[in-house]
Amino acid sequence: MTIPIRPGRRLILLLFCVLVASSARAGSASPPNAVAGVRPTWNVGDWWIIESQVYDRGDRMPGATPGWLEKETWLFSVASTNALDGETCYQVSIQPKGRNLCPYWFVCWFRASDLLVLRRELHQPSATRTGRPFSGPVVQMDYSKEEVMPFLPSDFPSLPLAVPHFAGGLTNLYRARAFSAGPLPAPPGTARKSARAVSDKVTQAFHPDETLESEAGLGSNLSRAAIPPGAAARFGVFVLAQSDKKYERQSWNSNLPWHLYSEKWDNGLPVRKSRLLDCGHVAGSPVAPSVGGER
Repeated sequence: MTIPIRPGRRLILLLFCVLVASSARAGSASPPNAVAGVRPTWNVGDWWIIESQVYDRGDRMPGATPGWLEKETWLFSVASTNALDGETCYQVSIQPKGRNLCPYWFVCWFRASDLLVLRRELHQPSATRTGRPFSGPVVQMDYSKEEVMPFLPSDFPSLPLAVPHFAGGLTNLYRARAFSAGPLPAPPGTARKSARAVSDKVTQAFHPDETLESEAGLGSNLSRAAIPPGAAARFGVFVLAQSDKKYERQSWNSNLPWHLYSEKWDNGLPVRKSRLLDCGHVAGSPVAPSVGGER
């Protein structure tokens, strides 16, 4: 039996259906540009210093006591902009600074539109501390511009170089193709190319209007100094996870050049933490400190 609906009730029912449909669409859609809204924009001459610290579980040397290793600092500097694989990129130098005794330094090519890493170079000294020569001065790793996903290098645990995918949504699951982790042969004295070694599954979740600043153990002086007067100091937190037990949390703001604070966890234990110490700009020329840190 069909129940007749009077015109007034029909109109109310129609409006109710429209409201329900609109609410469903609003609830399922991501806020526009929520992730991109915290992406920094760089200029040639920009620099920033990151302090990084790695937790030693005591399994590196017999009889070692678990605990946090000495803090290391890294100087990031935007040296130039150039094209790579048809994409405009920032060329960023990453060098050990202060008491950081790492003998290597790095150069990364970040795509200007979303900071996707397209290339990473490892620069080595001509010889080790014992005098033995290295097999090559530069190890170059190229990454496909089609494989948009968070950048999670694992070969240098103390290097704070994990980068979110700033063109993603609030929650994304990324799957990478299989790569060989071994270096590819090259003539002596030239750059050696190596393929990307990464987990085949990475999940990125973004939480707008959240920050980990209070957990970094630093006040708001840096934030106030780095954020222009009148600018919206809007933060967001990324969670980059290779599994439910292996993930990294980072706090970003578009007015700061790098994450304000980051912490990496593995099987319930913190394994690395890093924070932004300082930032600035050198007009006319990129920052070029000595390589290898202070001895």
